[in-house]
Amino acid sequence: MRSLLAILILAGTLFGGTKENFVAITKRIQKEPVDLAFNLEIFWSVREKTEKKKGTVLLADNNRFDLALGGTRWICNGTTLWQYSASEKQLIIQKAASMDNSMQPAKLFDHFVGRDFKVIPTKSGEILRWEGKDKEFLKIEVKLSADGKKIGSVLFVDLENNESRYSFTKMIFPKSVDSKRFTFTKPAGTEVFDER
Repeated sequence: MRSLLAILILAGTLFGGTKENFVAITKRIQKEPVDLAFNLEIFWSVREKTEKKKGTVLLADNNRFDLALGGTRWICNGTTLWQYSASEKQLIIQKAASMDNSMQPAKLFDHFVGRDFKVIPTKSGEILRWEGKDKEFLKIEVKLSADGKKIGSVLFVDLENNESRYSFTKMIFPKSVDSKRFTFTKPAGTEVFDER
């Protein structure tokens, strides 16, 4: 999930094609809400199997977010984190402070800031690529549009050679966000595990 949130933060952002603009855009997203839709394709190297999912996320200030991926939804108002599984009709409630810091949108920029991305021109646009080995990734690749103004997809390759590719279908910077988006009302018949 930490890779998912990290990449969502960068999705669909306007971009000038340079590393400097890349950093400027990540700073913009830290300050403004962003509403995204995406397709996720994960290749599991050990099982040699590909998994596909669709998702949406709204990211806002103070670690507030509303993430839906497959049949699971995570909502955080900065204080409380709700995780709801529609298929199992289960809701887990936790304190947001107990959430792994790397899952909090404000902390996720650590995956991108300070990396030496190389700009690689291609026929269909530019790619920003970081390759190396750290505690999480072997490679991060951001594919830009031909005009260099949008991010089309992002690829993460983790230490076990699992590949997660996010292809973005929507990106909006709303001027304001209704705080009701960051609360969760459980559907009737939901089993609740309150771990606060």
